[in-house]
Amino acid sequence: VSEAEFVSHPLFREPLYLVVAADHPLADRGSIQRAELAGQDVLALGRAHRLHEVIVALCEEYGARLRYDFEGTSLDTLREMVMMGLGVTFLPGLYVRREILSDPDLKVIELHGRSIFRNVGIVWRKSSSLQGAYEHLTRFFAGAVERELADLMAAC
Repeated sequence: VSEAEFVSHPLFREPLYLVVAADHPLADRGSIQRAELAGQDVLALGRAHRLHEVIVALCEEYGARLRYDFEGTSLDTLREMVMMGLGVTFLPGLYVRREILSDPDLKVIELHGRSIFRNVGIVWRKSSSLQGAYEHLTRFFAGAVERELADLMAAC
């Protein structure tokens, strides 16, 4: 966020992973070339979500088809739509670690080449009377990421 009335502090870059249903034709592959995304139906969150922009850019870059007729309202919704065979999706690493890796109905596939990620940060209005509290939260979250998520963030 770069508007003048906001303060913006990046916290971390979170990797995004390709997730497919266990019966998808790519599911038995541990990894694929990015060119293999061409023509794939990709599911994303609705336009109101920042992650939507990232997925749109990925689809344009790799020739995948974004499914505008089915937009998720949450990561859980995307997960369910993938399991129903409506397409594939890209999910954030923290969600994948917590919800997807232990789910036998879904498979995570590695993409060769540069990492795919999203930037996560904290933003507040410069005019806020809570400036000190936001700065404290920023330091707290940055420290927690460094201590607890270093292995996940190394993927970026």
